[in-house]
Amino acid sequence: MQETYLQITAFVTGALVMILEILGFRMFAPYFGYSVYVSGMLIGIVLVAMTIGAYLGGVWADKRPSFSFLFKLLLAADVYLFLIAFFYGSLLGWLSALGVLAGTFWASMIIFAPPMLLLGLVTPFIVKLIAKEHNIGLTVGKVTAVGTLGSIIGTFLVTFYLIPVLGTHITLYATSAVLLVVSVTALLFEHKAYGLFIGLIFLFNPIPVRSEGNIVFQTESAYNLVKVVSAGSRLYLKLNDDRWLQSSHSDSDTTGLYYDYLNLGPLLAKGKDILILGMAGGTSAMQFRNFFDANVEGVDIDPKVVEASHAYFNVPRDDPKLKIIVDDARPFLSKSDKKYDVIEVDMYQGGIYVPFYVVTQEFFQLVYTHLKEGGVMVMNVYSPTQYDAEASILQAVGSTVRSVFPSLFLVRLEDNGLLIATKEARSWGEVSNVLNAYTGPLSSVVNQVKGGIKVFNPSGIILTDDWAPIEQITYKAVRG
Repeated sequence: MQETYLQITAFVTGALVMILEILGFRMFAPYFGYSVYVSGMLIGIVLVAMTIGAYLGGVWADKRPSFSFLFKLLLAADVYLFLIAFFYGSLLGWLSALGVLAGTFWASMIIFAPPMLLLGLVTPFIVKLIAKEHNIGLTVGKVTAVGTLGSIIGTFLVTFYLIPVLGTHITLYATSAVLLVVSVTALLFEHKAYGLFIGLIFLFNPIPVRSEGNIVFQTESAYNLVKVVSAGSRLYLKLNDDRWLQSSHSDSDTTGLYYDYLNLGPLLAKGKDILILGMAGGTSAMQFRNFFDANVEGVDIDPKVVEASHAYFNVPRDDPKLKIIVDDARPFLSKSDKKYDVIEVDMYQGGIYVPFYVVTQEFFQLVYTHLKEGGVMVMNVYSPTQYDAEASILQAVGSTVRSVFPSLFLVRLEDNGLLIATKEARSWGEVSNVLNAYTGPLSSVVNQVKGGIKVFNPSGIILTDDWAPIEQITYKAVRG
């Protein structure tokens, strides 16, 4: 009976390790964003903690091979997790001021290192408790296999069910509750008083208190923490990192933000078939429909973002001139043979970091082949002027675009650079003539651009699928 319970414990703790690790990415995203720095730091700290735990587990198991001692250690890990479930939002908010690297390091150390260390000692402890001299190898193999099976199931469970259905906070709470039941059930045989720890479940509220009074809607998907927030008469879409916006909506036709300048794409193109890669809440889609009566296809990877666009950003469900596709942008292009007059590229992961595979030479070659004659690609690049990022982020992305397109123009905004690439060679004079001749409803936007649009002169590196250090470039630029 004891051996069976220990094997169950190996399975449960194996699952919890992966659930907690994947939860960590979601917990950190609103404060540090999604980037290789965040994932790499978290995974590295977890591995260090698990390594130390495995070593200490072997040492302590030899010194004190006690069934109850193992579960007291797991109970300590569980009490710590319950405390983290209660305080992690405030803690991460405070640590976010340290920046991505230092903030993620200390967040990983404080939130995950202690419980992961204690979970790491489970395997050597269980092997010590159930192994006999003649079957040590078999015991190690069985315990490791059971723990790995738990990790596999935990990975799929948290990815495809727990986070999308329950959300981060309740998943962390439920994970802690499962470990509590496992540890307390084992310790009840030693003393009934351990049953009092079950009261921990009722002391902590699994429903997080919203920190922002202006949140209109909030949910989690397999890809994002999705928020719709209000500010006066305007609604904004935020994904993962609260410091940046993905979409804006109000009764006004324009937003006063960079989205308005993306209309230069259809203004300079010679047709009305438009593809948006990274539709988000549909700000550009609705502007293109309203200003140009365009035929728009919007691609977004997240179905819950698409649903929010319908529910809160007035994106119609049955407009024959607006088609929405739930897909990843690059695979969508690879599968499609349709050509467009304009392709808009605006794909950020709820922060300042863009997926590397949508800023490479190979990606822009795909975009080029999907443009009709006279077609235009318009792309938003995060590059705040206060960090003098033009020499790094814009140069890398712009130089890569220019290696594919014969002409490239730049409109410099405060926090963004707008790249406008044309399928055929076009001079600055030709572009200026189109802008000067425009007298439509976007005249105020066009007038601001007339004196600022310039030919892009490439001098940066070329990003490829094989080598695209865009996250490192972005981090160095904004670090200052």
